[in-house]
Amino acid sequence: MRKLSKLEFISEYKRSDLLEELEDMGFEIMENFVTEEGYNGLLFKREDKTTFLEIENVTRELLVLLDEHDARYGGWTTEVIK
Repeated sequence: MRKLSKLEFISEYKRSDLLEELEDMGFEIMENFVTEEGYNGLLFKREDKTTFLEIENVTRELLVLLDEHDARYGGWTTEVIK
């Protein structure tokens, strides 16, 4: 399963540290965007196992990481890969 996630930066000053940590976790940084509220956002992806527990664990890790870097988790979508 490929997990495509998005986030919004509340504060830009921790952005480079967050990008580095996401890449260290195996995520590929895809593209930047601006939200309707005017925040800078980012799409990132990684292939993961498809069990509920694995998805829950990754999501929990991301919530903690993004909170530490003044960013908001915008959710994720999945794509099944054969």
